[in-house]
Amino acid sequence: MRKKISIFCIVLMCIVLFSHNIKADEPIVYDSFTDGFKFVINNDGKNTCTIVGYESDVYTNIIPDEINGYTVTRIGDEAFKDKNQITGKLSLPDTIISIGQEAFRNCTHLTRVNLPDSVKTIGDRAFYNCDSLEKIDLGAVESIGNSAFYRCVSFQNTNIVMPNTLKSLGERVFAFCNIEAIKFTTRNAPRASENTFLFFDGDVIIPKDRAGYIGTAWSGAIVDGVELTGDLDKDGRVNANDAAVALDLYKYGNVSDENIDIGDINRDGVINANDAALILDIYKYGK
Repeated sequence: MRKKISIFCIVLMCIVLFSHNIKADEPIVYDSFTDGFKFVINNDGKNTCTIVGYESDVYTNIIPDEINGYTVTRIGDEAFKDKNQITGKLSLPDTIISIGQEAFRNCTHLTRVNLPDSVKTIGDRAFYNCDSLEKIDLGAVESIGNSAFYRCVSFQNTNIVMPNTLKSLGERVFAFCNIEAIKFTTRNAPRASENTFLFFDGDVIIPKDRAGYIGTAWSGAIVDGVELTGDLDKDGRVNANDAAVALDLYKYGNVSDENIDIGDINRDGVINANDAALILDIYKYGK
């Protein structure tokens, strides 16, 4: 009898000790039944999951829309980092709403990504150093994180058109990428910082009415592929000299349609002291 009680106590102590080592808020990682994906169940009451890893030697380029009966809605942080099993054109299901930080970092065999319209966020460094990535279709994404496509040196897009849904851009998003131009079509500028286009050598093209496209992030932007906004002296920079030109144009009234396109910063149809002030106060650095 004593022996049975002792065994029972030992088992009970092991259970207690084990339970104390598990954090209440730490999700349990599960393995898919057949294809090597690891996932956690989302706490959203909707029978969904997040892919958090891939453990297989089999090459794949298809992300499933369901694992073990759970709908896949997210790619977790570092889920496929350094996984060269991800190769060729990446296909994502239209159930995915977000791609986590460094999710595909260093996936050097990845060549093309088409994002479904369901994807709204791309995390920091999500495709960092995917140096074989040749083409990206951004779908209807709303937010792109810091260095998301940093050093994707094999891009063959001559132009990348940013979707009208885009609301924010992180820093160094397309640094060291082989892209000729990034074109924005939405009238309302997405939120950006002065480092958004740092180390990007291509053109940044914005709509002609440039509503909201103000601040240092956009100081080097080309309006509809025509001219550098605010560069009235056409020296390739926007600075105090251009403000002086704006004042001269205002003073003498010798304003051409071309001058209006380039120097009418506030888009009120004339060039005057207000535009000169905007050049001085807002456009601090030329591209």
